[in-house]
Amino acid sequence: MTTAQRIDKAATQRFYFPKRNVLVLVMFFFFGAGCVSTGAEEDGSRTPRRVEEMRSERGGAAGFSTTSSTAQTIQFHREGDETSVPILQLSNTEQLRLEFDIIEDQGRPLSVYFYHADRNWRRDLSPSEYLESFQRDDILDYRPSRGTETNFVHYSYAFPNESIQFLISGNYIVRVSEQGDEDRVLFERPFFISEQRTPVNMALESVILPGFASTGVQPFAVFTPPSNTQATPFNYSVCFARNGAIDGLRCTDQASLMNQPALEFYLTPANVFEPTASSYFLDLTSLRLSNRIEGIDRSVSPFELDLEPDLGRLGAAGFGPLLNGQIVVSQASHDVADPDLAGQYVNVNFRFVPEGGRRYGSDLFVVGSFNNWQLEQSSKLIWIPERTRYEGSVLIKQGQYDYEYMTTSEAVNRQLRNGVPRLENTYTAFVYFDDISLQTDRLISVGGTTR
Repeated sequence: MTTAQRIDKAATQRFYFPKRNVLVLVMFFFFGAGCVSTGAEEDGSRTPRRVEEMRSERGGAAGFSTTSSTAQTIQFHREGDETSVPILQLSNTEQLRLEFDIIEDQGRPLSVYFYHADRNWRRDLSPSEYLESFQRDDILDYRPSRGTETNFVHYSYAFPNESIQFLISGNYIVRVSEQGDEDRVLFERPFFISEQRTPVNMALESVILPGFASTGVQPFAVFTPPSNTQATPFNYSVCFARNGAIDGLRCTDQASLMNQPALEFYLTPANVFEPTASSYFLDLTSLRLSNRIEGIDRSVSPFELDLEPDLGRLGAAGFGPLLNGQIVVSQASHDVADPDLAGQYVNVNFRFVPEGGRRYGSDLFVVGSFNNWQLEQSSKLIWIPERTRYEGSVLIKQGQYDYEYMTTSEAVNRQLRNGVPRLENTYTAFVYFDDISLQTDRLISVGGTTR
C-alpha cells in the first residue's frame, strides 16, 4: 500500500480530533532514497535540530515551575470540555478555561503571565513579540467553598479576552503567581496556539518491541506545506503526543519526500510509543461504597476513603472513560449542586500489592491527573511488610481521575506498564515551522486520531 493510499484511508482529522477507531497498515520508509535526516544533512543553510528522544510521557521534563502545595485540582482545557487538551486556533473566538483551588480560608486576586516557547519548551521571545497589548492579567473570579470539610477558594479564568490577545502561534506556558509578583509562582501549565494552515492526516502502525508483551505504536503524519510559505522540508518538524501528555512530546525532523509536495513525518523505531497498560480510573463523583471504594470514615476531617487494593499482577481493568489525562469535576459530580464550590476534598488511601508480594528496590509513587503526573514526596507510598503491600494517602477533590503507579526505576516501570493494554488511545501530531524571521517555531497545524 502506498503512502497516498494509506492516507486516503486515514481520513483527515479535524483539530479537535473526533474519536474513531482506526487500524492502518503502513509501509516503512527509513533512511533510504526520498528521506530527510537532519543528522545527515550538512548544507550549512540551517542548524540541524536534534531529534528529541523523550522516553517519558509524563512528568516535568519540559522544565515547568514546581506547583505550590496549596494549589489543587488544576484544570486547563478548552471551554466547555473538561477532557480536551488545551489547544486554541489563532484568531479564533474560542477560549481556554483555567480553574483551580487554593487550600486556604481567604481568597485574593492572583496574576497570570504568558510565555512563548519553541517546540522544546525553551522560552524564547519577549512579550511584545507574541502578545497584542497587556503582558499580564489578573484573576478576579474567585469564590470560597461552601459546606466543605476542607476550606478552599475556587478560581476561574478564561482567555483570550479583552486584555490578552496572541499575535503568533506556537507553544505557550501560562504562569499563575501572586498578584503583580511574577516570581512568586503558584504553578505553570503548557498550552498550544495553532494556525491550522493545512490539514494533517495521521496513520498508526503497530510495532513489535523487544521486552514488551504488546505492540508499540509508530505514528505517521502527512501534510502539504502551505503554498505561500517559502521553505524547504528542513524548516518543518512534527511532534507527537499520546493521551494528552503534551509536556512529553516525541519529535522528529525526518521526512519522506516520496510524495511531494506532501511531506510524511514519523517516529523512528527507537522512539515509537511503547505499549502502555491501562490507567486506573478513580471515580469520586459519589462518596458511597462501591466496587472500588471499600470504606469511608466520615468521623474525621477531611473524610477518609479506602480504595480496594490494586494488584500488580492484574493491572487496571481498562474500562474507564478516556480522560486524556485530565481532571473532570463539573461534568462528573452529581452529588452536589455546584461541584466547583461544594465538592469535598477527601484523603484517598491507595493500596498496591506488587506481583509476588515483594518490595521493589526503589520507591513507589502514585501519580495521576490529581498531581499532574509528578513523582512527589506527598504521593510516595510506604511498604507495609506485614500486609505485603504499599499504602499511602493523597488529598483529592470529588471528581474523576486517571492514575498509575510509578517508581524511579525504569525496569520496574516497564514491568508496571505490562498490564492490560489500554483499549483506546488518542494520538496528536503537532506540525512546527522553524520561522527564521521570528527566531522561533510556529505551530502550523494540529491533527489527531484515536485508536
